[in-house]
Amino acid sequence: MRGAHKPSRLRNEVPRSPEDARVVDLFKFTKSRLADVPYKAPFSTDHSRLTNDDLRRQMLSTIFGWHKDIDDLVRDEMSRHPLGSTNRILLAKWLGDISTDIMAMGSENMTSSDWMLLALSGIGGQASQHKLGRAYVQRLLESGDVHAAATIMVGMGDHNDAVEIYISHKKHMEALILVCLFFPAAWERQQQIVKKWGEWAVQHGQQQLAIRW
Repeated sequence: MRGAHKPSRLRNEVPRSPEDARVVDLFKFTKSRLADVPYKAPFSTDHSRLTNDDLRRQMLSTIFGWHKDIDDLVRDEMSRHPLGSTNRILLAKWLGDISTDIMAMGSENMTSSDWMLLALSGIGGQASQHKLGRAYVQRLLESGDVHAAATIMVGMGDHNDAVEIYISHKKHMEALILVCLFFPAAWERQQQIVKKWGEWAVQHGQQQLAIRW
């Protein structure tokens, strides 16, 4: 019929629910390799001649069997996930390179969390925007979407709160990686998280993991 409006394509593109693509294990491949890291003596307790960078690299080698720096570990994990997957988008945000994956993904595959992550990326200058972001983070945490919540905090520049989200949810590996990425010189804090992770491993029957500390 003449004069009838064609339906908007955007109107029909309803973002999928966050539950459709909630990330349960952000570092799936890194975690699966932990058990395969050969045992060696725990990293040296003689810190007198080692810089914080030395200590961090030594710790990454001992725990993860990783001999490069932390951003390479995150990039390695990201490369193992399909282009446009939620895991890859979240990790890309950790590295500050979300645009490529968003463009490759296409709007039809994005969840509402992906849209919100994109919308909130880089905000933080205005109090009202920050308040909106934190409100959405709280909703994500209530629904159990811990990784999306922490990554939105990263996007808003609240790196410390992102770390605390992981610590409070007993996700010590993610907390440790995040601290190494955004607070690389904070060796004491990294050490505290390693200790908590070791205690958690013992309590959950993962002595083969805890023995490295």
